[in-house]
Amino acid sequence: MDAFFNLISEHEQIIDLQRNDVTRLIDKVVIHENKNKLNKRMIEVYFVYLGIL
Repeated sequence: MDAFFNLISEHEQIIDLQRNDVTRLIDKVVIHENKNKLNKRMIEVYFVYLGIL
């Protein structure tokens, strides 16, 4: 957890999210197929050092 906090503390305010920022903070994104009546997809974001939140 401390490693992620140190990494995120370098970004006091993100105004324009760049590819480099995303690759440093996010390990992977999983987008599930439509499963419900509202045609909403479930999205899981796995953060570096933390896993899924």
